[in-house]
Amino acid sequence: MSVIIEHKTKKIRDFKLSVNNDLHLVMDNIKTFRSIDKDFVIHSDHGFQYTSKIYIDKINKMAGTVSLSRVENSLNNREAEYWFSIIKRECLNELDYSKITLEDLKKIIADYIFWYNNYRIQSILNWKNTTAICYDVKIILNC
Repeated sequence: MSVIIEHKTKKIRDFKLSVNNDLHLVMDNIKTFRSIDKDFVIHSDHGFQYTSKIYIDKINKMAGTVSLSRVENSLNNREAEYWFSIIKRECLNELDYSKITLEDLKKIIADYIFWYNNYRIQSILNWKNTTAICYDVKIILNC
């Protein structure tokens, strides 16, 4: 799974799921990504997908900056690491994968993300959900 998380609001902006964790998966995810910021930063770990020239060139072409965490330091990529631990604990660990298709799994994840963005409150967001924080940010930035 490739996921795009908005730093300020913790909102899950998009995800792609594939049986292969490869460059195609990541490129497919950023292909449809539209940043709300003109100059955005995409942060990731040092996976081969994120250090490839094709990926870096695409982000640069979109006026973005690639930021890589320090080697063997998952805390630098904590938002993604945190989100993956939450979705596993609250959703994915309970599934019987022998009884669902990839399309079923995509729907389950999409439904979970909708719930996560719109209803799940977070202490880091002063006990609000990501949608409320997005609204607050837009008001503050006068957009």
